[in-house]
Formats: sequence, C-alpha cells, structure tokens
Amino acid sequence: PWALSIPALNEGRYETILTHMVSHAGLPHLIMNTLALLTFSPIVVRAMRRGRGGLPMIVRYLLFFLLGGLASAGLFIAMNLDQ
Repeated sequence: PWALSIPALNEGRYETILTHMVSHAGLPHLIMNTLALLTFSPIVVRAMRRGRGGLPMIVRYLLFFLLGGLASAGLFIAMNLDQ
C-alpha cells in the first residue's frame, strides 16, 4: 500500500511519493539501504560542512535526503509510464 505507482497516484494516493523512500522493496532492502546510509552519511556530512549555508546541518541533510527521494520518485515514474 505504500509503494509508488501510477495507479496509486491516479487513485489520489500522493503520500506514496514520500513513503516509497523507506518501504519500496521489503525488509532486506530497507536493511541494506540503512547500512548504506550509515556508511556514506559521514562522507556526505563532511562535504556539506565545506559548503556555505545558513541552514543548520541537520536541516541541510534532511533536505538532501528528501530531494534525493523526490528525484528518485520522478525517475521511477518517468521510467514506468506504461504501468
């Protein structure tokens, strides 16, 4: 029910644009993504510290995570228009 799809969007289930970021392929995939996030987060945070910005680091990181999820949702929809 949390998966992103064109039928879900046609039904008005727009929350799937966000829920797909954590629930798209089951528990093993979620564990793999969590491990990847833990592995690469220090690298991303270090790179974000070098940049200038008035926002606190946690806000910049959450925006990065959210924008990445929205971009992946858009790419998924673009690649699956026939479904």
